[in-house]
Amino acid sequence: MTTARPPIGEVYEPGNIPGELKAMARWSPWRAQWNEKRGKWDKIPGNQRSTAKPETWLSFEAAQAELHAYPTGFFAGLGFVVTGLPEFTFIDID
Repeated sequence: MTTARPPIGEVYEPGNIPGELKAMARWSPWRAQWNEKRGKWDKIPGNQRSTAKPETWLSFEAAQAELHAYPTGFFAGLGFVVTGLPEFTFIDID
């Protein structure tokens, strides 16, 4: 297995994200961190955010601004926090 940094953030196209999700303040840039024990990459929310602390999540626009405010490669992508949304079904294909 390779531990090369995942290419997920390189396929970011905001126009493909449904407006219903963009309207929710559940966003954060994330960084990739190799988890040796699990043998896979973890997605770590940026700037001291937590999937368990909704008060730290951002609007889509604020998360995009933060993603682009840092040097290329600092964050691996932009993530949507799916925690606590029983009315939705999500599939993580990476």
